[in-house]
Amino acid sequence: MVLLKSVLMNNYQDGKESVIVIDEAHTIEDEHVFEEIRLLLNFQLPDRFLATILLLGQPELTSMVKASKQLDQRIAIR
Repeated sequence: MVLLKSVLMNNYQDGKESVIVIDEAHTIEDEHVFEEIRLLLNFQLPDRFLATILLLGQPELTSMVKASKQLDQRIAIR
């Protein structure tokens, strides 16, 4: 996580946008993975996030995200 935060900060300083894409997210079986994804959202500056995270998957992904209330609260677009 420390290395990833460093890369995201370097991208920001270089004027680059960082996007983390997780495709087939509905196949995630370990609920702790969703907690790790939520923790990635803590990588932010006072006025912006250091990365945009896209979760892509089948419709059942919606209920999986809702089961993780803290992650669900941080979802901006569905």
